[in-house]
Amino acid sequence: REKNGEQHSFELMYDTTDRIQKAMGEALQAEWSAIGVKIKLTGIELAEQTKRFRAGNYELNFWFNSGVPYDPHTLVNAVAEPTFGVAEAHTNIPDKDILNKQIHQVLASVNEQERQELYDAILDTIHEQSVIVPLSYIRQYTVYNDRLDHVAFPDSRWDHPFNSIRLK
Repeated sequence: REKNGEQHSFELMYDTTDRIQKAMGEALQAEWSAIGVKIKLTGIELAEQTKRFRAGNYELNFWFNSGVPYDPHTLVNAVAEPTFGVAEAHTNIPDKDILNKQIHQVLASVNEQERQELYDAILDTIHEQSVIVPLSYIRQYTVYNDRLDHVAFPDSRWDHPFNSIRLK
């Protein structure tokens, strides 16, 4: 693919310590090369990747949002709160102020219908205007001995609810 005689190409940066990101990058590189688009894979350390992401110094970046599909709070909070560059990457989308207001409302709401309506609006906006394109998500498994009781599936991938576990 070319435009004005220039081959379409872009850089995809990935965390060198994440073997999944490199493999996904290589798969994208192979698929896109089949349609004439060149992807330059750039492996960098996480600290540098985060620094470049915050500064907007990238063309395409793998981002790990810490949230799983059943945990939209984590994703939308990252879109609203400047931390690792996600909120910063969304600064130029139309109605960013409205999006941020909706995110703060949904995170504070205890009304299930209101939360659903807000999530619909937020996720529609992110889907239609965002710089984030979901490629995959991580599945979590809980494996335990049947002599244990009160083993709970965690609310997020970072939770480890060991304090509820009891021996039968």
